[in-house]
Amino acid sequence: MVDFYCKKKTVQDEVNMRTNHSPRRVPRILSAAALIAALLLLFSSCRILRSADGEQTETDVRSETDVQTETAAPTEPETTETEPTVPAVDRTGEEIYRAHGELTPVNYDSPALLPRTADAGQGYIDGITFLCDSPFYWLKLFGLLSGGYDTTQVWTGPEGTMTLGFLDGFEILDPVDGALRTIPETVALRRPPVIMITVGINGVALWYEAEFREAYVRLIDWIRTASPDTEIILQSILPIAPSYAHWGEITNASITEANAWILEIAEDQGLHYLDTFSALLGEDGNIRSDLVQNDGLHENEEGLKTALEYIRTHALTVNTAKTETAPPAADRSGEEIYESHGELTPVNYDSPALLPLTADAGQGYIDGITFLCDSPFYALKVFEMLSGGYGTTQIWTGPEGTMTLGYLDGFEILDPYDNSLRTIPEALALHKPPVLMITLGINGVALWGEADFRAAYVKLIGDIRAASPDTVILTQSILPISPEYVNWGMFTNALITEANSWILEISEQYGLHYLDTYSALAGEDGNIRPEFVQIDGLHIRPEGLEAALSYIRTHAYLP
Repeated sequence: MVDFYCKKKTVQDEVNMRTNHSPRRVPRILSAAALIAALLLLFSSCRILRSADGEQTETDVRSETDVQTETAAPTEPETTETEPTVPAVDRTGEEIYRAHGELTPVNYDSPALLPRTADAGQGYIDGITFLCDSPFYWLKLFGLLSGGYDTTQVWTGPEGTMTLGFLDGFEILDPVDGALRTIPETVALRRPPVIMITVGINGVALWYEAEFREAYVRLIDWIRTASPDTEIILQSILPIAPSYAHWGEITNASITEANAWILEIAEDQGLHYLDTFSALLGEDGNIRSDLVQNDGLHENEEGLKTALEYIRTHALTVNTAKTETAPPAADRSGEEIYESHGELTPVNYDSPALLPLTADAGQGYIDGITFLCDSPFYALKVFEMLSGGYGTTQIWTGPEGTMTLGYLDGFEILDPYDNSLRTIPEALALHKPPVLMITLGINGVALWGEADFRAAYVKLIGDIRAASPDTVILTQSILPISPEYVNWGMFTNALITEANSWILEISEQYGLHYLDTYSALAGEDGNIRPEFVQIDGLHIRPEGLEAALSYIRTHAYLP
């Protein structure tokens, strides 16, 4: 309607200009030629279309304007393809930067800058792992994330912070199991869908631009190498107040300069950047006084809520929901050995209790396990292969370095924390280890038939669960032996693999997790590999124990 009206008005105006008449005035006398022209126009503008049977169906009477426009050359109808609207960047802090020349402004033209979006909700926040220093560690302390204080989303050092530039070999506290692991180890083990790097405040005063950039890019490379599918978001360092004790060494001028480096790194690396700094900024160019704690550095609860709101409303449009994936395939590395030796009972590789191959969980994973063991694994203490060396608190066994399945009622182990003698339930109730690995049974193989063996093993599981319900129980196969063992005949690998099949079935029945370490130490002849066993044919050499620990780390229990 608008286009038609404008076109009609233009034609009429042109007629008016040419005749020098008002649009309301009509000539009283028409010449014969004009009359004939008018009749011809009227005749040609009336069109009657008839249907096949001759009935009138449509009459189209064209206006004077239509006739005049028909004489023009035909034109193709204009079609315009609308470009998808690019979300506008959030320039919330722009005026503050203009008013404070000491602050380095945000490059609002950067494609790495995350624009404003609809509120992505709590589910979006739940999908993010925060690799952070102390300001965002307070998300845990204030209980602002799912899981509260026990959230698994905050990754930082055991002191609640870490420093950019000092992260090579630095161990963070893995919140899933409380173990200490390097950042690459933790990322490879957990493979979070989204990591937000929110570090740098401790590096601002320490590093020049080149060192800062190098350390930041190295951190990004670690994450990408350890977990290529993890999305990485870089967050600005947050503003501080002049009341901060180290103001001068660190100022908002130096912070915004570092933030400019981080934004450029995000752009260079094809990553996404969150300008959370501006969301917390006051008109004076410092953090708003109502958003910071008395120390001038750490955000208070309201400040962190404001930061989380900014993150939700400047969301990365990627699906962070956990998708159903096929369970990892069982490790069948020993399958050919069992097929070649019919006397051995093969592993049931279809059992859901069998722990599959994983990324190497690192030393921190081993450090989190308590080994309830007989003499083969007692050698871990003797050879000082665990954290703490000979004084490790991870080996629980009898004072003689062994114990026998089926004789554990009232049996006292040597509590390594204070060298007191306690029953297994007493030690468990006192120390409540997060993960307990049962690695015993060699002394029961020759003593018990299947029914008695199973009953003793199930009784032990029941005692552990009653004394420490939250302890995760792992079961480990009995390890292979050599025909050189003095009691070979009473003990054979045929008997051991049969007993291992019982342990695997018990694990499945009671919802536990089973480690087939036997297969990791077995040779092609079905016996323990000679380089792994001591001359007695029973106990494991350091090389064998290292192979066992490697198997445990690479077949990790991942809750």
